[in-house]
Amino acid sequence: MATEKKPHVAYVVSMSHGLDAWTFREIDELVEKGLEVSIYPVRYVEGPYMPRDDWFCYRYSRLGVILRQPLHFLRKPGKYLSLLFDALRTKSLIYFLLGADFAHQMSKRGVDFIHSVFGDHKLFVGYYCKQFSGIPLSVAIYGYETQDNPNWAMFHKAVPDCDEIVVNCDYHKKVLGDLVGADVAEKAKVIRHYSDIKEYGDPVKVLIVGGFQERKGHDILLQAVGRLRGEVDIEVWAAGYPGVVDVGQLSRDYGIEDKVVVFGEVSDQVLDFLYRSCDVFCLPFVTDDRGINEGLPVSLIEAMSYGKPVIATRLTGTPELVEEILIDERDVDGLADALRRYGSDPALRNKAGERSIEIVQTDYSKNNAQKTYGLFVEAINKQKEKQKETTNN
Repeated sequence: MATEKKPHVAYVVSMSHGLDAWTFREIDELVEKGLEVSIYPVRYVEGPYMPRDDWFCYRYSRLGVILRQPLHFLRKPGKYLSLLFDALRTKSLIYFLLGADFAHQMSKRGVDFIHSVFGDHKLFVGYYCKQFSGIPLSVAIYGYETQDNPNWAMFHKAVPDCDEIVVNCDYHKKVLGDLVGADVAEKAKVIRHYSDIKEYGDPVKVLIVGGFQERKGHDILLQAVGRLRGEVDIEVWAAGYPGVVDVGQLSRDYGIEDKVVVFGEVSDQVLDFLYRSCDVFCLPFVTDDRGINEGLPVSLIEAMSYGKPVIATRLTGTPELVEEILIDERDVDGLADALRRYGSDPALRNKAGERSIEIVQTDYSKNNAQKTYGLFVEAINKQKEKQKETTNN
């Protein structure tokens, strides 16, 4: 028995810094509902929101688009020349070239409908796609393109030719009417932006600070959090300069990407905010494959100075600083148990945090700078005495 073909929509978008967040969420929702969506970016630059692996995304090369134009001409010479003259007249040649190329790809993939996100470059490419392929076209017009459009001639030509028009508020429908006429604006449908209604709990926020290097133990922490999923609500905050460890990819590998926020390298002000706002600080550092590990991590002292409970590895100098909780090196189960204890017991966290401050005030406060000062002064005075003795002799 043949499988029924899913409705297939081609999204013409810009990916100047990945997909914009709203478009990503919209496509995600449509695919979840059973639509097939393919993506045709007029520009492709990686960013925070990238197409999922199972979404088709057409990545063209400029040279390829140019070299394929004779083939597009041979398929529909009359249509090609007519649209080419239009493109030259409306100064939209680049959109014409992309439209011819995209249209062929869309037809090959069995696209049923074209949707251009925004009434600017993407609409103009979508317009030429429709002219070449005959596939119906819609456009989402959300605001700026009705104020500062890059090609007003193409806007006035393409919008009336759309089979469907989407705006996100009544105001933009009225503005559209003023621009292209009430009869065109009348067919515009107001589909407002949306967001999930979040049921926010109060996750235990676990901070790890340090360069994204193997020895910091990010992998150990994320594995432990993965084992606690559904048991303790934990959110990991990772701050530090880029390195060989891809924390974002690890979180996806362990199925906890929704529980991990990768801040990367941050300013002192942001780091101060993270220390103040986290519930637990964790640094399960390890000895890397070169035999390198941490000495006595300063980040542990910093976290304790904020009154935070800390979890660290029972290695090098940490037992001199951390009374509890210490775990064995690479002990994922031990770390999961430690996170479970702190995560499920706010009173224990408060008690450990108070003890952290006591330890820092006693042995790790700024008063230690006086010892360094004394060392330097004493060393300098000794050197002066030696020079004086040498001179006298």
